Amino acid sequence: MTTLPLYYMRAIDKDKTFYISGPMAGYEDLNFPAFEAAVIQLQDAGLKVLSPHMLALPGEPDPAKEGRDYLANDFMHMAKSCQGIILLKGWPRSVGARAELEIALTLKWPVYYYNDWTLTNMNADEVM
Repeated sequence: MTTLPLYYMRAIDKDKTFYISGPMAGYEDLNFPAFEAAVIQLQDAGLKVLSPHMLALPGEPDPAKEGRDYLANDFMHMAKSCQGIILLKGWPRSVGARAELEIALTLKWPVYYYNDWTLTNMNADEVM
């Protein structure tokens, strides 16, 4: 496992787009502040990222929509646009994040864990 301070990220393939995955359900504001902070910090470090908080279903937000509608939308964008995944703090407690990680592992994407301005490279044995 390799841990790098965010300012030293030469080892990361910056041509890839990374999907940011983490817990949302049960968090205030669906944990959007944590996702937004990660997006800003990772983009400032030169990475291309896609976050579920940036993805909207067509039409107005609808609290009656089921979580699976949002997950299906996220999975579609993730599979079409990304080539790696970055996990946020709390990801193991999130059904959606675990499903997103499973997709990433199936596609043999690089997996990273991001916390406190540090990015940790994780191989499949250490993730699951």
